Amino acid sequence: MSIVSSVVAEDGAEQGNTGVKFIRFEFTDHEGVVHTHFRYKKYPVATNAEAERVSLIPELESILDEGEQKQAWFADNPLDLVLTPSHSTQRKIARYVIRRLMRSDELEDIRRCKPLLKYMDANLTDAQIRTLLGITAAQLVKLRAKGAAVFTTTHSGETFEQIEDAIRAGMIVENWYA
Repeated sequence: MSIVSSVVAEDGAEQGNTGVKFIRFEFTDHEGVVHTHFRYKKYPVATNAEAERVSLIPELESILDEGEQKQAWFADNPLDLVLTPSHSTQRKIARYVIRRLMRSDELEDIRRCKPLLKYMDANLTDAQIRTLLGITAAQLVKLRAKGAAVFTTTHSGETFEQIEDAIRAGMIVENWYA
């Protein structure tokens, strides 16, 4: 989940007297994938491209981490990326996807996330889910209502709010992602 090697692939000359120069870096991650990163900006005259390369590693690792979280949100099945992260962690990806899901009212988003929700339900307690996602018990009820809505709204026309009320009343307890 990290950059294992990097090189300055190209250290261009200064463009006139502007102080602007082009530097191309290549970073190789733990899976052998090469990530090319370009810098075309104004540098002080004595800029050391090697020092710049080293300073970019944390920035690139952060970009890869955030990118994987965002990729999971748009994936057909986010669970696949949660279970096999490359640059992020299972916790970060699950948290990002579920938090986006909690803000979404699109049934298609809920349907895509259904395998992740089922996996969490089968493998984690309520307390673990709340800790993992950093949510309250009330927010977990809302999340469960959204999961139940995928099935319920298709068949009975109930709204999210009606489903939330049913969960609070104990009418929807088991199999909330049917």
